[in-house]
Amino acid sequence: MISILKKKCFLKIEEIYFAEENNLIKGKNNADVIINVQAAKRDKNSKEFHTLILNLTKDEEQLLSEMGRGTRRKVKSASNKGELKTVVFNKPSIEDIKRFEEFYNIFAMTKKLKKCDVKKILSLKDENAISISVVYDMKNNPLCYHLYIVDKYRVRLLYSASHYRLNNSTEYRSFVGIAHRYLHWNDIKHFKSCRYLTYDFGGLSTDLNNEELQNVNRFKEEFGGSRLVEYNSYKGVTIKGKIAIKVLKKGK
Repeated sequence: MISILKKKCFLKIEEIYFAEENNLIKGKNNADVIINVQAAKRDKNSKEFHTLILNLTKDEEQLLSEMGRGTRRKVKSASNKGELKTVVFNKPSIEDIKRFEEFYNIFAMTKKLKKCDVKKILSLKDENAISISVVYDMKNNPLCYHLYIVDKYRVRLLYSASHYRLNNSTEYRSFVGIAHRYLHWNDIKHFKSCRYLTYDFGGLSTDLNNEELQNVNRFKEEFGGSRLVEYNSYKGVTIKGKIAIKVLKKGK
């Protein structure tokens, strides 16, 4: 379980990741509001969170065999050609985070997404709860980045980014697609070697009408694994926290 504290306006908000049943609404930082992210059990204010996980206790050959045929072929081809190299920063420095931030925010601009939440990343860093991975071409150009939340047993993808949209070349886009799959596979092997138990792809969309998000689901499911339903919830703890929650509900 991971806990971080952040401030928003006049509120102290504690985010708790991967809580077990007896920790669903407990906090440790005298927060006004507690947000549980991917808790194991349902609370009365919970919303379902669907994700895809890999069991890292399986051996590498089994994990590879459970991939889709096309992804397995691309990963093996990339391994054999030696045109890509990957690095994992288990304890990323501020400079590592800045490089990730710059890369991700360009990606976010091309997809009209929000910029990455650097304050959250730094709070997680303070808890030794992030890892960053990157795949480079042979000229040391970064092609894809991943940023993970990590606790004792689980690694959970928080951000993923590539710049393939900035290049109209079909060949280049295909190369980046292979690099992205290769990065996932090398991350899986790395975290397995570090004795983590679960590799979490960071969510699956349940919006069947959003074809782009369903394509992201299909990409993740190429790696095998199993679906898991967990629960996100929030609770006002102090008077002002409870008031803020009521105001938020009325605004919806």
